[in-house]
Amino acid sequence: MLLGLPCAGRAVGAEDVPLSWREDLLARFAGVQRNDRALPYRPFSSNHGPTKRWLLQFSADYMRDDADDATIARHLEAYILWLFGWIMFCSSQGDSCPKQLVPVARAIAETRLDDVPQFSWASAMLAVTYRGLCTGVTKVSAEEPIFVGCPLLIQLWSYERFPVGRPEMDFEPYARVRRLPTVVPSEDTHPCRAGSTRGSDRAGSGVQDVPPGARPELRYSVRRHTSD
Repeated sequence: MLLGLPCAGRAVGAEDVPLSWREDLLARFAGVQRNDRALPYRPFSSNHGPTKRWLLQFSADYMRDDADDATIARHLEAYILWLFGWIMFCSSQGDSCPKQLVPVARAIAETRLDDVPQFSWASAMLAVTYRGLCTGVTKVSAEEPIFVGCPLLIQLWSYERFPVGRPEMDFEPYARVRRLPTVVPSEDTHPCRAGSTRGSDRAGSGVQDVPPGARPELRYSVRRHTSD
């Protein structure tokens, strides 16, 4: 999976919320203490869900260094709601996260790490993205949203399959760390000894030839590193 999300787990769906969901949410976050870099707190009035501007007030950048567990849980809940509304499940309400996802975010944020409920996020994202693709090709009004779902998934999928428009990745910085983790040079594997064919040295000594197609600096015999 491109995003590394699990397919196994509970189904993700919209949950019923009480009429007082907004008041409950604001009251839950009212006592959150933020650091000095945070702007003055401002509530939201949207009936569709918490707005992005309101959620960003609880960014990790504004969390106090001495935050307790309850404060950390609120910051985590705000981050999860932002992730839902603007990365995973983008909707036609571009300025707010669907209120039906608030109970899911709260359940994750307030549960111990070992007991966090497991959801089938991959299935949910595929479902909303397929639906967004199906409805996107039937739009007849320029005022309607072009696409809902997970645009990031479509973007990464296109990078994997189309050479046009995808970024060029430079993997050279990682070339030095892509070595055999259990291989170290020894006196028998010095580059100056490349090409040595002494059978007695190779038999039972763990010396191994790197394939000719390997990088020049690895094209010599290497000895397997052992615990002894």
